[in-house]
Amino acid sequence: MKPLSVSFIICTYNAPELITRCVESVLKQDYNGKKELILIDGCSDKSTLDIITKYTKKFSNIKYFNNKMKLPEGY
Repeated sequence: MKPLSVSFIICTYNAPELITRCVESVLKQDYNGKKELILIDGCSDKSTLDIITKYTKKFSNIKYFNNKMKLPEGY
């Protein structure tokens, strides 16, 4: 049986420490199938965006979306 694909979605806004912990946790998951990580940001400051950029450049399975309209996303 072919392994399933899993998508992890993380919403963030000005939380550099939290985004690092979340992304590292997802990357450490022991999963044999395909996994992707989708980061949705609500126009965070530079420190959070720098961290997101670092991960998206390093891992092709991490996607970034900027929620410019700041639609409700939660912490």
